Amino acid sequence: MMDHIHELIVRYKNKGILVDTNVLLLYLMGKYDHTRIKKFPRTEKFSERDFEILSDILQPFQKVVTTPNILTEVSNLSNKLWGEVRLGYYNTFANYIAHSEELYIESKKNLCP
Repeated sequence: MMDHIHELIVRYKNKGILVDTNVLLLYLMGKYDHTRIKKFPRTEKFSERDFEILSDILQPFQKVVTTPNILTEVSNLSNKLWGEVRLGYYNTFANYIAHSEELYIESKKNLCP
């Protein structure tokens, strides 16, 4: 299985990777403060080891792709953070956005005819 994952990473590392909402939330929380992963209700099902594996997977990719829909949902799920934690986390989130490639895909293009 790991060989297959490695092959996929090698094949697509120049094209980029799209990280969906819950996995992105884990990544951002871990980047902000990996000890908070188990403390935040939206990421408590993950472990610090999950964050480390995810970071290792994302590291080789030259670009990370996202969509406005994913970013909005991550922001909505993050709204339960308060105080200094919220400020620090959203700084991490803003940095992520600044270094990712945002693509807009019209929802109606995904509809079946």
